[in-house]
Amino acid sequence: MVLVADDNADVRAAFAHALRESGFAVRTARDAYEARRLMRGVWPDLVLSDIRMPGDGMTLLRDVRSLRPETPVIVMTAFEQPGDRRRALAAGAADFLVKPVGWERLRSALASALRRR
Repeated sequence: MVLVADDNADVRAAFAHALRESGFAVRTARDAYEARRLMRGVWPDLVLSDIRMPGDGMTLLRDVRSLRPETPVIVMTAFEQPGDRRRALAAGAADFLVKPVGWERLRSALASALRRR
């Protein structure tokens, strides 16, 4: 199961739809707080998370890495700031994507992250 966490409802729905169409089970969260609540019930195989959302996507990345280091986390942002990519990868992100993200790029990132798992 892929957990998609993004505070933009349109982005969240688009990613969820594309992932479901490709055969993935998907759960969605509107922010990092909701993502943490969902993970208490069912742990995802992969987390796809915005980094700039309520509850902080970078903190969510660190939480996932500390609780289950084998779970890949792909982070994304529409507003990349200097150092974001470096900080995310240093914190253990499997990949760093800049929105808008095309389906081929997302599919490649997912495949790579799940293969390394």
